[in-house]
Amino acid sequence: MMMAVQIKYQLILLTNSHRNRSFCRLSYLNCGHQDNKTRIQRSAFRQRLVSKTLDQASLPSKQASQTMDQASKYEDQADQASQILLEKRAHSKINMATIPLMDDVEYGGKNDEGIQDDFMYRNNVHNASVQIRLGFLRKVYSLLFVQLLLTTIIGFTLISVGPAKLFVQENTWMITLGFISNIVILIALHIKRKETPINFILLAIFTVVEAYTIGVIVSFYDQYVVLQAFLLTVLVLGGLTAYTFQTKRDFSNLGIVLFSALIILIVGGLIQLFVRSTTFEFALSIFGAFIFALFIVYDTQNLMLRVSPEEYILATIELYLDIINLFLYILRALDAARR
Repeated sequence: MMMAVQIKYQLILLTNSHRNRSFCRLSYLNCGHQDNKTRIQRSAFRQRLVSKTLDQASLPSKQASQTMDQASKYEDQADQASQILLEKRAHSKINMATIPLMDDVEYGGKNDEGIQDDFMYRNNVHNASVQIRLGFLRKVYSLLFVQLLLTTIIGFTLISVGPAKLFVQENTWMITLGFISNIVILIALHIKRKETPINFILLAIFTVVEAYTIGVIVSFYDQYVVLQAFLLTVLVLGGLTAYTFQTKRDFSNLGIVLFSALIILIVGGLIQLFVRSTTFEFALSIFGAFIFALFIVYDTQNLMLRVSPEEYILATIELYLDIINLFLYILRALDAARR
C-alpha cells in the first residue's frame, strides 16, 4: 500500500515539474526575477504534499494497532472472568463435599439437595473431608456395635431361658411374620433414610425383629456350638475388618461374582430342603461362610467409595446382614461337622 502511494506521489511530482519547466521557458524573459521565489514555493508545496500523503498512508496502520490493543484487553478480561468462574465452581464443589452434608446429617437431612445431587459431584465418603469420613465411620460402627450387642442379648435370652426357648420353638410361624415385617421396614428405611429420628426408630425396630428371628433359629442348636460359632465369627470379623482398612487391593469388581454366588447359595439351600444331606450341608455352609466373608470385605471397602455420608444407616444394615449371615453359615458348618 505504501509503495502504491509513493508511485502515485512520484507521478504527481513529475507532472507538476514538467508543467512548471514549460511555463518558465515561455516566461523566462518576463519572470526571471521570480524564478527563485517560484522554486521555494514549489519546494514547500512538495514537502506539504509528501507529509500529508505519508500521514494518510500511516492512518490504517495506527487503526490496526489500536484494534489489536483492544482485542488484547478483551482477551485478558475474558481470561480473568474464566478464572473467576472456575474458582467459584471449585468452591461450590468443596462446599458440597463438606459443610452442606454435615449440616444435612446433623439436622436430619432437611436439605433440599438430596443423594442424587451429592453423587452428581462425586460426593461419597472417600472424597469427603477427613472429619466427615471419621464421623461417618464412627456412626456406622457405633450403630453396628449396638445392633450386634442387642442381637447377642436377645439370642442368648431365647436359648438360655427355658420358657422363652419353649415359646419360640412352639411358635415358629413368628419367623415368617418377622421376615415379612423386616422387608416392609427396609423399604420404609430407604424412603426415610435422611429423616431423623424416624430412621433411628425404624432401625431399632428392624434390629429387634431380626434379633428375635436369629434367636429363634439358634434356639434349635446346641449352646456350645452356638458359642463356638459366635467366637469364630468375632475373630473372622476382626481380621477381615483390619485387612480391609489396610489393603490397597480393589475389590469393587467382585460385585457380579458375589451376586452370582448368592444365587447359588439360594438354589443350594432349596436343594438341601429335599436332599437333607449332612455332607452337602457342610459344603454349602463352608461356601456360604466364605462368600459372606468376601461380602464383608466388599461392602466395607465400597461403603467408602459408593455411599454418601448421609447413608450411614443403610451402610450399617448392609454390614449387619453380612455379619449375621456369616455367623449363621459358620453355625451350620459346625453343626454339620459335629453330626
